[in-house]
Amino acid sequence: MVVESGDRRLDLETIDLSPCGVKIRLDRPVFELGTPAYLHFDPPYGGPLDVHAIVWRWDPDGSAFFFIEVEGDEISFPSSHRPSIPAGPDSHPRASPTAPS
Repeated sequence: MVVESGDRRLDLETIDLSPCGVKIRLDRPVFELGTPAYLHFDPPYGGPLDVHAIVWRWDPDGSAFFFIEVEGDEISFPSSHRPSIPAGPDSHPRASPTAPS
């Protein structure tokens, strides 16, 4: 993953990725809290992903970034990587109630 902020451009290792942010491995804090950053991901599936984020937190093993905006039209996953969502109770056919005689 590439992180760009100000005049810095760093190629860093991702520790954890979630829908709201990412944690990257750093030996020491490099960016001030609240600093805006531009993150570039190139995952093994789909296409590259560019995200605007801010430095949210410092931890002993790295810094956490909170996603502000994803660039591009939409994120797509190949069918083999799409999350499966179980059907809810309303998706099953039900017997119609019988009217009393």
